[in-house]
Amino acid sequence: MSDSVIPTGSLVLITGATGSVGGAVADEVLKAGYKVRAVIRNQQKGKYLEEAFHERYGKDAFHTVLVEDLTVPGALDEAMKDCAGVIHTASDVTFRDDPNLVITPVVEMAKNVLASAAKTPTIKRFVFTSSSSAVPPVAQEGHITPASWLPDDVIDMAWSKPYGGMEKSGAIYTASKILGERACWDFVRDNKPHFEFNSIVPNAHIGAFIHPKLISSVNGMILGVWHGDESGTRFLAMMGPQAAINLEDSGKLHLAALILPEIKSERLLAFGEGFTADDVLDAMHTIDPSRKLPAKAGGLPRAKATVDMSRSMEALAKMGKPQLTGLVESVRQNVTSLPEDADIKGAMAGIFGGASLQG
Repeated sequence: MSDSVIPTGSLVLITGATGSVGGAVADEVLKAGYKVRAVIRNQQKGKYLEEAFHERYGKDAFHTVLVEDLTVPGALDEAMKDCAGVIHTASDVTFRDDPNLVITPVVEMAKNVLASAAKTPTIKRFVFTSSSSAVPPVAQEGHITPASWLPDDVIDMAWSKPYGGMEKSGAIYTASKILGERACWDFVRDNKPHFEFNSIVPNAHIGAFIHPKLISSVNGMILGVWHGDESGTRFLAMMGPQAAINLEDSGKLHLAALILPEIKSERLLAFGEGFTADDVLDAMHTIDPSRKLPAKAGGLPRAKATVDMSRSMEALAKMGKPQLTGLVESVRQNVTSLPEDADIKGAMAGIFGGASLQG
């Protein structure tokens, strides 16, 4: 774009690119004509990314750099060199029940990536991927705006003892997203770095996969449902009502926060069509009426909150996307983006286990 803060062809550093969100963000950045340096902590996953993006954009446009621990001060100093922008999507999705193993690393990661960017004079923009967990849930009555934050009660619960149990794990994950984003805003306020900072606050991502070996998060659960995995349906039902945001739309919103000159010090919400687990099954029946799928849960509550998406829609319109992609099309992209013989069972087993960092 001619009015972009970062000229086309510039190098952008992205963390967490092997996750569903980070991969979609990298895809949109590459599609727009930028080069990407992806920070990875798993060499094999990095090779999968290279397979996908080298085929689409050529070897010169994309490369990876291995940084196994982003919580180490200065770990990204070398990787940051010559970059014009940073998008930090990496996070902890292990749902472990000890806040010291989740909240502390997430906060340290955020501060370390920002500190490296502050030492890199070429950086013009920094975009942080937050989460809808940082704002009130759509299941509750109310109006969610970019100024909304979830009350601190959940943070107190996350740090309270004893540790253990699914409820505590959920509180810890939520607190990590709140405190990770807050740490960013605090860093920018206290250190006044030379770059502009924006955050993206997305709800449930659904859409196409970058590579058959990179199946993760809610997007992976939905693919599991398509392949008859009832645990995926149970997980979606347990989540409660959500607001689907298409992965491509989210990627474009991240790109907008990276390059549009008018977006400065903003939180951009990314909430689309409200849905439940049963709505996902309905969408799948629309796509393939003859497909055998798990049974509906029935009686699931629906989203009640309204969401102020006005600023985000202005940004997306500037990116050539004036309307959000709906649930049915997002599910269609999800279930048709991989071959039927992809290793769904193997991917499902590892979605929320074993890795402390998405990417």
